[in-house]
Amino acid sequence: PAQGLAGVCTRPVNVNKVKKQFTWLLKTQYISEEELPRMIGVNEQRAKQQRQAALLTKDPLQASLDEIEASFTALARPPVHAAKPHLHPVEVRPVFPDFERWPLAHVQVLFDVHPATNILLPSDPEDASDGEPAPLSPAQAESLAARAVIKSFSVPMEKAEPEKFAAYLVPTWQGLKSISAGALDDEGPSSSSGGSAEYHWVREYHYEAKPDESVQDNMIFFFNNDKVTYAPLNAKLLMQKKKARGLQDRGVELVQDISRPSAISLSKRPLSDQEHNQRAQTRRKLEHPCDDIGEL
Repeated sequence: PAQGLAGVCTRPVNVNKVKKQFTWLLKTQYISEEELPRMIGVNEQRAKQQRQAALLTKDPLQASLDEIEASFTALARPPVHAAKPHLHPVEVRPVFPDFERWPLAHVQVLFDVHPATNILLPSDPEDASDGEPAPLSPAQAESLAARAVIKSFSVPMEKAEPEKFAAYLVPTWQGLKSISAGALDDEGPSSSSGGSAEYHWVREYHYEAKPDESVQDNMIFFFNNDKVTYAPLNAKLLMQKKKARGLQDRGVELVQDISRPSAISLSKRPLSDQEHNQRAQTRRKLEHPCDDIGEL
């Protein structure tokens, strides 16, 4: 039987489909000291045009393989800064696909103003206070924002399309304690018994969802102690306070008054069989890309 290199697809593949599915890999640049003079003054768009022109002069599959091999050769050398070659890295970490996070949907959320600004949270009932909301310190606000939840809603309108908005929720002080105790962890001490955390409704936002094309080939990176992992960014969400100045000038109607819930509780449920299968399929495509590529 024919033998091929480990990790390399040895059967005929549809090259156009490969390039379409893995454009982010073809666009990745590795800069070395040897290649630096050639790359100075060449922006990403120009470099892409040069690579595409080179692909037309030779077999597309062989050209792609040569470019990948050249990238590994450059990667073996010390990295060089693209604009400041005199700088030297203080640390170099390996970068790998994040197999656990890859099947998840990652959304970039852009706020008009930092969402942790001016949060008034009811006082902790266990604290000796008068129960009035107290201003938060910057550290407290950041801690709440790191565990915030965005929930979309739709309000029926007479003779018009429903008004859509998003609510910004943060944990209460008691909710923070529940989260610290593992109430929302997949394997926390409270997860098996249906743990939950109390949340507080902060404010409403108008939102605009950008299509997947707006973040095509964009990646989100996760820095760990010994390595860096990455996963695709799937969408972008623009958030603006529903009563922010300038909204009506842009033709955005203000959300009508709504009745906020008296209490909010957040809990985790097990994944359904369909969700498990979807994640498994996405992970399988990442680990075995050749299995999803049609033959010539």
